[in-house]
Amino acid sequence: MKKILSFILILSLVFASCHKSNDPEVIKKKISHYKTMIGRYQEKITELEKKLPAQEVEAVVVKVETVKPQIFNDYLEVSASIEPVEYAYITPQASGTIKAIYVQEGDYVQKGQLLMELDDDLIRNNIAQLEVQLALADSLYQKQKTLYEQGVVSEVQYLQSKNQKETLEKNIEVLKTQLRYTKLYAPFDGIVDQINVRVGEMAGPQARVMYLVNMNKMKAIAHVAENYLPYIHKGDPLVLKFPVYGDLEIKTQISRIGNFIDPTTGTFKVEAIFNNPQMKIKPNMTATMRFVTFKTKDAIVVPTQLLKKDSNGWFIYTVKKEGDKYIAVKNYITIGKITASEAMILSGLKAGDQIITEGFHMVHQGSIVKISN
Repeated sequence: MKKILSFILILSLVFASCHKSNDPEVIKKKISHYKTMIGRYQEKITELEKKLPAQEVEAVVVKVETVKPQIFNDYLEVSASIEPVEYAYITPQASGTIKAIYVQEGDYVQKGQLLMELDDDLIRNNIAQLEVQLALADSLYQKQKTLYEQGVVSEVQYLQSKNQKETLEKNIEVLKTQLRYTKLYAPFDGIVDQINVRVGEMAGPQARVMYLVNMNKMKAIAHVAENYLPYIHKGDPLVLKFPVYGDLEIKTQISRIGNFIDPTTGTFKVEAIFNNPQMKIKPNMTATMRFVTFKTKDAIVVPTQLLKKDSNGWFIYTVKKEGDKYIAVKNYITIGKITASEAMILSGLKAGDQIITEGFHMVHQGSIVKISN
């Protein structure tokens, strides 16, 4: 009888699909009508099956799973940009002609390593001249000091000689500082990614002569909607994914949360620092950042694929024993948070209930079922 009714129902649906109307509202009404018809037919089948002897009713083979409280996490996944934690455009603090470049693009350098040198001949010559003048000025100062202590010269003459000596000393120190500025050193360990000048060209404080980047430690930056602010905290774990590398995932944690809500986008900044030992992750790569926004330990959780819905709401099929047989029961439920694969059930299910995990598409309220291992 079940097969005959199913065949009639299929024919009805086929004929209905041939109807000439393409109006979406008409189609929706017909779908709703046929769903109601399906429900009524299923109820009639159940009533008729109850009148048959148990051995003559064809049981639907199903698999079940006992509901147990478990951990439920709700995740947020957003796009993120990648930046190096340490990077710098190397700029000279003095002006001059480039005398030598000691590295090439792609070289790995260590902090303090000499990268580039400007021509320092003029500065050295100036220092040499001032040192000669300083020697004379110091000699005069010592003599004036002795004579001043003896009362032979005035205090003004003594102070003038002292001032001349000290001025020369300061000028030499300034030139020595400028001399140090002619040498450019690596401020941190990293890779020389760009060299923008050649030997013989002029360089100065406005020139970005070299770009240095540390690829061992990177930073992911995401912009998150402000309504998630209560659920995100510094130190929370997160996972970074990189589409270009398929299944590559990097586990790290939130290192910083911005204190500014962008008035245009309504978002705040979230940053996460992570190690990049193989240097596979490059600056400006496309990435996604996923972190937990909700977590509970004792939740009733079911796979989303088991959820069904009718005009009365969401439901899931469970198994109940009646006498010497098992029947399918339509349990209406209240759904809480839901992910792509799991749903947290707020009411309608409890620990110990047996939900149908396979064969649930073949049953209806009151269907006799056979539990398969």
